[in-house]
Amino acid sequence: RIGVVVVDGDMVDGDNVDIPFVDIHLSGGKTVSKAIQGFMEDPTVHAIVVRIDSPGGSAMAADQIWRAIRRARKYKPVIASLGAVAASGGYYVASATDEIWADPSTVTGSIGVFYGKVDVAALAERVGIGIEALSRGKHANMESMWRPFTDEERAVLTQKVESWYGMFLRRVAEGRNMSVSRVDAVARGRIWSGDAASRLGLVDRLGSFASALARARELAHLDSNAEVVIRPERPQTLLDYVLSTGPDASSSQQNPWLRLGPDLRSVVGYVLSL
Repeated sequence: RIGVVVVDGDMVDGDNVDIPFVDIHLSGGKTVSKAIQGFMEDPTVHAIVVRIDSPGGSAMAADQIWRAIRRARKYKPVIASLGAVAASGGYYVASATDEIWADPSTVTGSIGVFYGKVDVAALAERVGIGIEALSRGKHANMESMWRPFTDEERAVLTQKVESWYGMFLRRVAEGRNMSVSRVDAVARGRIWSGDAASRLGLVDRLGSFASALARARELAHLDSNAEVVIRPERPQTLLDYVLSTGPDASSSQQNPWLRLGPDLRSVVGYVLSL
């Protein structure tokens, strides 16, 4: 079998967030990592395709997924298939795989880090809201939205951002077999089309999701009709969402509703709507 792990929407810490009726889909670092590990440990899965359509998000979630992919690569091929967008954390995750496939128009790259906060201190003062913070430690409430950064805190933040950016460059350089300086030359937050990214060495091949699946089958020495299994399962309807049982509900072992299968769930959903 081929295992497909879907990373779509913004990346967040913890579990996936799915609310179908308002079309909210966020990829949780914990949920995606568990899906990758599950395929890694499954002897019937001979290759993994990570389907990425994400503009990034949480640096911690991206790094968690990156590490899970690197572990899985020790046991079986892992291919990245880029959708409409694979930027920032989305590309960070892709750089951990054996090969990266993209569409010619995929928004690719955005190798960079930004950080900041909303400062509403002036607004609060204007509407007559007084704020008194009790804290312990020099920078304890540095991220508070009720005051601006101090000059010292800006210096600390600058140092952290530069450190994170340097790690991003090293991760990509390692995955793409490029020097850090060469990655930096195409990084600094810039985005590229999949076609341009291919010429710059950020993408291995241009092709659709089907092409990436075919390549995974080739690397795993599987027949063209090998079964494809997609994880994590996500609620597709309001009924799925209402009947989910918590953060692990995407697992059919945890959620009896998902074990019914899509056809039977459709029938049950119709009956409940009468």
